[in-house]
Amino acid sequence: MSTEARASLESMRRLAGATVLQLAPGNEIAGRNALTIASLLQRSGARPIMAGRSGAIADEWKAGGGEWLSLDHDSVNPLKL
Repeated sequence: MSTEARASLESMRRLAGATVLQLAPGNEIAGRNALTIASLLQRSGARPIMAGRSGAIADEWKAGGGEWLSLDHDSVNPLKL
C-alpha cells in the first residue's frame, strides 16, 4: 500500500464517530459540492449535519436520511453568523 493510500485510510478512521456541521451555500453549484462532501463524510463514518436555507439541496439531503438544520445566512463564515 502506498504512503498516500495509507495516510488517506488513517484519516478516514479518525473521522468515524465525529460530528461535522457543514454550512451549505445558497448557490446551486456550491450546494452540490457541499452535498458531495457531506456524503463522503457520511461514508467515512462521520455524522454530517448540514445547515442552510431550505431548497432542493436540503430536500435531497433529507430524502437520503441526512440531518438538515434550517439556517438563513448570508455567509458560510461562522464568525459572521
